Amino acid sequence: MNLNAINPALLVFVAAVLLAWATYNYQTRQSQSSAATRQRLDDAVSLMQRMATQTGNSELLQEVIDARTKLLATSRPADDATVEKILARVPQLTEEYRKLEASKSSAADRLMAEYRARWEPVIRFAVAEFDRRLAVVSASGAQVRLTKEENFQIAGIGQDGGNSQLVRVADMNGVQLRLYCTSAQIHPTRLESGHLVITVRIPEKTENESNPLSVGFDLGSASVGGRSFDTSASDAGTTDLTIAITAGINKGIEDLLVIANARR
Repeated sequence: MNLNAINPALLVFVAAVLLAWATYNYQTRQSQSSAATRQRLDDAVSLMQRMATQTGNSELLQEVIDARTKLLATSRPADDATVEKILARVPQLTEEYRKLEASKSSAADRLMAEYRARWEPVIRFAVAEFDRRLAVVSASGAQVRLTKEENFQIAGIGQDGGNSQLVRVADMNGVQLRLYCTSAQIHPTRLESGHLVITVRIPEKTENESNPLSVGFDLGSASVGGRSFDTSASDAGTTDLTIAITAGINKGIEDLLVIANARR
């Protein structure tokens, strides 16, 4: 039989009759022979699908889609009891979730306090040294304009804090000495290191003139130029670290003065 030669309206009619017959048999005889009835229903819908695809009849295609959707619904497992169990457990699960979140928050707060106690004094020392040494430069007669930002964060929980916060900018003859702070990102069981960076740059250029200092602050140690400083055992590690930071600040000031004077 050539399905393309059949009137589409007749196909829709035939399909509707087949669907009605199959659905009737499925509903009325399910208890007697559900498997056989379901098979006949599947065969009827499959026939409709072949007719729809071969003729391109959109109405018939919609009938097939609707029928398939209903079949999926009738085939699903009886899970009402499962839903009721879920609903009954919601109060308990909610309380457990709240306790878990509170535990995570407490762990993050403890890690935050430990990190800040270890590194905030060092970072504040670096900023103060930056200011003090530039004040000496200004007192010598050099025309240096210093811009300060005091509201920067050493660390933040989750996504709090800031990336490359511009803490200080010393400008001389169009050359800038910049001090950046990137917050450590604190999580309940880990942290992403914070950083303190100094660059010398000319704003109209795309690359820095120099990068005299880059400090990474992990929880128990810091690193400068590939050298690691363990500050967990004694104060000696911290002292060595501050010496390395001061050297980086001095190098930055030197680069600023040389490049700025060369532009006169």
